[in-house]
Amino acid sequence: WYVFSGSCDVTDCPPRMGWFSRYRFRHYLFQRYLYQRLDPVHRAHLHGEVAEALVRLGAAPTLPEMNAAWLMIEDRSDVLEGPDWIASEATMARHYEEAGVADKAADYHRWAGRRIICLSFRFDEAMAHYAKALSLLQSMADTPSRLRRAYLAGHGLAWTQSMAVGWLGPQAGRTWRQALALAERSGDTFLTAHALVFLSIYYRMRADLDNAASTAERAVSLAQGGLPDWVLWVEGALAGVL
Repeated sequence: WYVFSGSCDVTDCPPRMGWFSRYRFRHYLFQRYLYQRLDPVHRAHLHGEVAEALVRLGAAPTLPEMNAAWLMIEDRSDVLEGPDWIASEATMARHYEEAGVADKAADYHRWAGRRIICLSFRFDEAMAHYAKALSLLQSMADTPSRLRRAYLAGHGLAWTQSMAVGWLGPQAGRTWRQALALAERSGDTFLTAHALVFLSIYYRMRADLDNAASTAERAVSLAQGGLPDWVLWVEGALAGVL
C-alpha cells in the first residue's frame, strides 16, 4: 500500500488535511517482485517517506516524555482511547527500521510491545518488540535520554519474560539485573530505585529474602526526594519483605 499526503486543492477541504489511500496487489508475488527490485538506498528512502507521511496523517502516538520524578514508566492511558490509528506501532517500527532511523524504530518497537501487553497478552510477540528496541538502542551512543529509553525497553522485556515463563526462572533474573545495569548507567537515581524494586520482587518470589531486603533497602534510600506517592510505593516493596 502507498500513502499520499499533502495540501488539498478542494475549496471545502479542511486546512492541513491529507489523503490516505491503500492499494492491494492481486498477488503477493507482484509486490515481492517490485519490492526486491528496489536498490537498498531507494528502498530505505521510501520507507522513511512512508513513515513520515503516516506521522503527518496522525499515526504517531501522543506520549508524554518520561519524567524520572514520576513513576519511572511511561503512562499509556491513551492505549485504549487514543485517536483513530492510521498505522500500528509495529508497522511504524518496521518502516523506521528499514529506513535506518534506529532511535524512532526503537521507540515504536517499545510502544508496540506495550500495546500488545495491554490488549492481548501475546508475550512472545511483545518480547520480540522489546528485545528489538533494546538491541537498536544499545547500538547507539550513550546519552541520558538513550539510556532511559533503553531501560524502559529492558524493563518491558524483563516484565514480559517474567509473565511468560515465570518469576522463578533464572532467565527472568538475568533480564531484571540487565535492566538495573541500564538504569545505573543512566545516572538517574530514581530510575535506579525503580529497577531495584522489581529486582527485589524477583528475589522475594524466589524466597531469597536477604537479597530481597537489601535490594529494597537500597531502593528506598535512592527514592528519597521523589514524589510522596511514588516513595510510598517503593517503601511498600521493603515492607513486603520484612
